[in-house]
Amino acid sequence: MEKIHIQKQITQQIKKEMLFLQRYAEELRLRSVLYEEDGRHLQIEDELVDYLHYTRSVLDLRNDCKQRKEPVLKAMEQRNLRHLQKQSRDHHAYQLLQTILQLPKQEKDLLLDMYVRGLDRRIILLHQGDIVESTLYRRLQRAYQHVYELMRYM
Repeated sequence: MEKIHIQKQITQQIKKEMLFLQRYAEELRLRSVLYEEDGRHLQIEDELVDYLHYTRSVLDLRNDCKQRKEPVLKAMEQRNLRHLQKQSRDHHAYQLLQTILQLPKQEKDLLLDMYVRGLDRRIILLHQGDIVESTLYRRLQRAYQHVYELMRYM
């Protein structure tokens, strides 16, 4: 009974990690990692977004009479914090992707198709060799377990 409970916890934890990777891939920040681009266009986009957040927060803080801090310094702190959070997310997604790439081909393709490429479930079933849902579920569980084992050693 305890083993089943631990297995469910592992599955939930890895699913959460895979959903993070899926959201990250949908935002196209992973594109530069997948296609080995230099990521310059992402950096420019990030800088523009940071600048817009920075100017908005300066204006918001100037209009807020209750604030005692210098608005420019506060906005710069927020900008730096967002930049650090973005770097942390990028690093985490890169580690997850590297972990997936270490899996056997079938499991690697399954996780990449499902979470990174975002393919439809029917296409994934065909791509895996025209399997049924229960086989897909078993393969997913095995892939989650292998990802968990690899992540423990990172």
